[in-house]
Amino acid sequence: MAHVQAARQGAGAAGAGGKPGSGAGAGVEVAGTGPGMGNAGVGSGSDGGGPGAGPASGPKAGQSAGFGPAGGSMGTAATAGAMNSGQALNSFSCHHCQQPMQQGEPAVYAERAGYDKLWHPACFVCRTCNELLVDMIYFWKKGNMYCGRHYGDSEKPRCGGCDELIFSNEYTQAEGQNWHLKHFCCFDCDCILAGETYVMENDKPVCRPCYMKNYAVKCSSCQTAVDPEAQRVSYDALHWHAEPQCFKCSGCSKSLIGQRFMVVQSFVFCSVDCKKKILN
Repeated sequence: MAHVQAARQGAGAAGAGGKPGSGAGAGVEVAGTGPGMGNAGVGSGSDGGGPGAGPASGPKAGQSAGFGPAGGSMGTAATAGAMNSGQALNSFSCHHCQQPMQQGEPAVYAERAGYDKLWHPACFVCRTCNELLVDMIYFWKKGNMYCGRHYGDSEKPRCGGCDELIFSNEYTQAEGQNWHLKHFCCFDCDCILAGETYVMENDKPVCRPCYMKNYAVKCSSCQTAVDPEAQRVSYDALHWHAEPQCFKCSGCSKSLIGQRFMVVQSFVFCSVDCKKKILN
């Protein structure tokens, strides 16, 4: 469990899972927090993404994502040499695979990359996903070709909930992903988790009240729910608060924290003699 705190760059982190307690005759290992935990921060939106930029999603995002003419363009189908008037004949090579191209061979040119570069049609692809960009809008950035989706990803963070780009100045960072503030919410009750504590349960974020109500294990001694931040001892399906008043011998009430123990029929004992007192 963790508290979602305000930060400019709040990287998510999972907490340690509970380790099962040792078997009969072994020393007790006190577990850490049982469920996987996360820590989310509220970060500032990244700069960049020109005035024509808009959300992008799907493999053909560049065609319909709202990127203005300053961002994307279409490749030009031609033949090698047709747009390279300043180059010597038979000196062409594909910018992607670096293999030579013969004059008159089918080629694709990209205006934003400059007409000194050309590609085999099959090599005119996104640097990130290798999607073929012939007859699609491409984006040229820092010497690399991108489809609309991955150009957008290079400019703005993408929400792990809705899969759209995040254009707001603030967003949540949790579980290794970025989220719109309203999209990182409890899986059970839909409450927004920005500024709240949460627990990862079955790979889903759950607020603390829902976790305590629906998922928390009960202490086999006091029968109360074990807080996700509390230390506990676990053995098979049995759990105890890692406190002397809870994890103790069922026969003599001796604390078993850091001691050898045995579990029989849901009872925990420090010795065979104590076992005989309870189980004949």
